[in-house]
Amino acid sequence: MCESKSSNEIEPGADLLGQLSKPDCGFHEESLSILFRIVDEEVDTNVLQSATVALGHLGDIRAVDHLVKLKNHASEDVRHGVVFGMLTHEDERAIATLIELSKDEDDDVRS
Repeated sequence: MCESKSSNEIEPGADLLGQLSKPDCGFHEESLSILFRIVDEEVDTNVLQSATVALGHLGDIRAVDHLVKLKNHASEDVRHGVVFGMLTHEDERAIATLIELSKDEDDDVRS
């Protein structure tokens, strides 16, 4: 699904990876690679929001590099996904991003 050209297929694919790709599942690294590609290349805000939340579920510190690039995204849904993706990390960049987004104009991003 995540290799599709259709955002309507990529979005639920990203959701599935976030729910099923735990570190001991056997395809965790492949899932991270797919989600990193989506976050780095996708333009559809619904897909980006799903991928950022999926990365939050996976809790891998390597996601911070990819998520921090979206902290100023025009879509509040994507910024909210960035917040969710950063919540489990104690990395300085994650904390700085969370502090910055705690001042966001959107209530959902701040909460």
